[in-house]
Amino acid sequence: IYRFMQKKISFWHPANLIVTICGIGKSPYAPGTLGSAVALLDFYFAIKYGFPLWVVGALFTVWTFISFWAVAIYVRKTEQIDDPQEIIIDEFIGQYLTNLLSYIG
Repeated sequence: IYRFMQKKISFWHPANLIVTICGIGKSPYAPGTLGSAVALLDFYFAIKYGFPLWVVGALFTVWTFISFWAVAIYVRKTEQIDDPQEIIIDEFIGQYLTNLLSYIG
């Protein structure tokens, strides 16, 4: 679908905030890289400030399941079928999983 023909979703809609990580996915420059950087910083500060590893793992699991819901809502409301670039929650979760497994191992 051409960008000018896409249906809109409110910036403040929870699904939009989740899948674009508070709008970072709308960045014209390397949105996926920025999403990965946010995951790296989030993980770093969670460990640095003493969150137990089981809490970090539980948060990862919860965010993973919430992202399934959010992506489904976002795609339905915007009617985008092929991989929209602004959806960067998958980069966030992938980087977070990599950080978590590296820290455990």
